[in-house]
Amino acid sequence: MADKVLYDIDGQEVVTNALLDLLNDCPALNGIEVKYSTLGSTSGMAMFPTSGSAIAREDVNILGRVKQICEYPFILVFRASGLTQSRKVNAKELLDNIGKWLEKQPIVVGTQEYKLESYPDLSRGRKFDEIRRSSVSYLDSENESKAENWVINITATYINEFER
Repeated sequence: MADKVLYDIDGQEVVTNALLDLLNDCPALNGIEVKYSTLGSTSGMAMFPTSGSAIAREDVNILGRVKQICEYPFILVFRASGLTQSRKVNAKELLDNIGKWLEKQPIVVGTQEYKLESYPDLSRGRKFDEIRRSSVSYLDSENESKAENWVINITATYINEFER
């Protein structure tokens, strides 16, 4: 019998909203808004959770204090039409810069260097541990409108602590 995957259902909305806010604060976006699971037919940027907030590990101490390590994998999709060779390179660089910024690496936008110093606070005993790319950005597909979908896979790991 396979192990049953457990989810932090209550944390799903908290983490989703915090990630959307964090993504939209990224200086590499230059005014592009990241939406939740919504893309226009020819342009836009959106995050799509791939499985929800899965509990990767859970420890309970003798006093009943629970510590869960949770993983929230998602993809970030940048859709654009009519991309020239140089605009394709820019699309890839944009997603890679967002990934680097989420990993707290410095990025350069124009002539300015930026670095994410800390992750936002979550609520209800949750806090981000790390956010990591699980892929570099890549061209995933082309839709019926001939718009290209550039994608990067990211996983946010967070800690959830509470009394049982």
